This record gives sequence, structure tokens and C-alpha cells, in this order.
Amino acid sequence: MKDRQTLMAALTENTLIVNMLLSLFFLPEALADDCGGATPALRITTPNNMEALIGSCVQIPCTYQTENTNYNSSRSIYGIWVKGKHFGSDSSIIFHSSGSINKYSLSMTGNLKEKNCTTLFPNLTTSHTDKYFFRVENGVYKASACADPLQITVR
Repeated sequence: MKDRQTLMAALTENTLIVNMLLSLFFLPEALADDCGGATPALRITTPNNMEALIGSCVQIPCTYQTENTNYNSSRSIYGIWVKGKHFGSDSSIIFHSSGSINKYSLSMTGNLKEKNCTTLFPNLTTSHTDKYFFRVENGVYKASACADPLQITVR
């Protein structure tokens, strides 16, 4: 019985070590996919995955944080939603809170000066199924939440 307990303890310890090593090897790779290995200058808090039915609307609760000293809430703040893997490409911008781009009739209901980026996605279709990123532009401060993508799936 003692040998069995020793074996189980060793297996548990080995499993823990393997899990830790896998986390170390694969976590940086996951972040590198969208951040290019850089430390993100902007973090958002949203659900990671949202599911919705065709024709429905979904409100994305969203807040953001930054510790960058170039961010100044007394200046104009613009929120931008980018769709898909071509992160940062102008053609992938679907919404700019200045009103210059709004491909999906999105509505930002949050107050960016209060770091609230809550956004309403109306009349969803299956073409809305994708990964979305949020970006803040505030004078010289321009940062994307590359480590915090939002996955929307429409069924």
C-alpha cells in the first residue's frame, strides 16, 4: 500500500511539473500571436467568448486599463474595434468612435473618459463571427489590447 501511495505522489508531482513546463513554453507563444512578443500597453476586460443568435444584438461589457504616462484622460479619446487576424491593418477597422468608420452600425455606450468601452453590436449575422481587438488613441498614446481578444460566434 505504501508503494502505491509513493507512486501516486510521484505521478501527481510529475504531472504538475509537466503542466508548469507546458505553460512556460506555450503561453509566450500564445501572446506572440497577437502582440508580436511585446508587452501590451493596453489591457481590456471583456468576456473572452460571446455567443449570439443571428439577428440578435449583443452588448459587450468592456473596460480598459493602462499605466502608460502618455495617456491623458483630459484629451480626446477614441475607441477603435478591429476585426480578425490582420491586427492593426486599416482595412480591418470596423469601428472608430470619431464616427469616421462604422462598418457594422456599432454603438459605443460606454464613456471612454471613464475607461468604459462597452459596445453594442446590433443585428448580428454569421459574418460577424470572428476575433475582435480594441484600440485606444489619445493624442500621442496609441495602444491596442493585443493580449485580450474578444471572440464573437454567431449561430
